[in-house]
Amino acid sequence: SYEAFKTEVLGLYPGATSDDRRYSRTDLELLVDRSSKIALKNRAQFGEYYREFNRISSWLVQKQKISKHEQSREFMRGFEPAFRERLIGRLQIKVSDHYPEDPYEMKELLDASNWLLAGTSAEAPVVALSDVTSD
Repeated sequence: SYEAFKTEVLGLYPGATSDDRRYSRTDLELLVDRSSKIALKNRAQFGEYYREFNRISSWLVQKQKISKHEQSREFMRGFEPAFRERLIGRLQIKVSDHYPEDPYEMKELLDASNWLLAGTSAEAPVVALSDVTSD
């Protein structure tokens, strides 16, 4: 029967039937660590990082595995140090009354990142996140 076939096929893909363990904090940390080693040169690279980060972190937030503040902090940590400094500089101008210890909102981080990368290519990345090996 179809149901037996479906059960057998789904059995070949661990996690396909349960949504409780799709992603973990470790998945997010590995992505952030890998991304923090790449100097962002264009919007394509940023888009690749953001899409992957958003997919994992949004699920973790939805399942209450991390908070919105943790999501923002991890997103910021995923930028290479030189870009992160430029991003902080831009945010200090745009959100001048922001308390330094509080994480920025995701929208503020996205807007500032896009502003810093304005005029760069949105085409295929020069160095894809998937091409970087972890140490």
